Amino acid sequence: MSSYHFETSEFGISDTGIHYLRSRFNYKTVPYTEIHSVRIERGKDMNNWMIVLSLGIAAVAFGLYYLYRLYVFFFEISESRTISLEQMIIPVIPLLVGGYCIYGATRNSIVIRFTDGQGKRDKLSLRELQKNNQLEEFLPILQQHLGTRLTSDL
Repeated sequence: MSSYHFETSEFGISDTGIHYLRSRFNYKTVPYTEIHSVRIERGKDMNNWMIVLSLGIAAVAFGLYYLYRLYVFFFEISESRTISLEQMIIPVIPLLVGGYCIYGATRNSIVIRFTDGQGKRDKLSLRELQKNNQLEEFLPILQQHLGTRLTSDL
């Protein structure tokens, strides 16, 4: 295993290129020579964030609708009826999961977007580097290997 200048849970940067990581093992390497352009900017942390946001909104809507139906059942129907504990807990789970999905989908951070020679685009989050205060050390090393192909909006 080669040594990386910088390593996150998703990728590592070495002298040869950008290494995609799974459980700290390299499964794909993109050499610097094959990278056409790199842009560092603020963006969505998550891939397919629109789908996750839609699912989160749907889960919250379901939870709120179920809470409304429980309210109608308890306070607007004059007859006394029984309800089980499970029916009272049902709206809690979609509300919690939906809230977490909405939070994750709307979270922004610093991302690196790059395009290779074939036009394939990819995006990686730099949240871990920012959290560990390594972003200032990361940019000069990337600039050294990429030169004018690197642009930054920070």
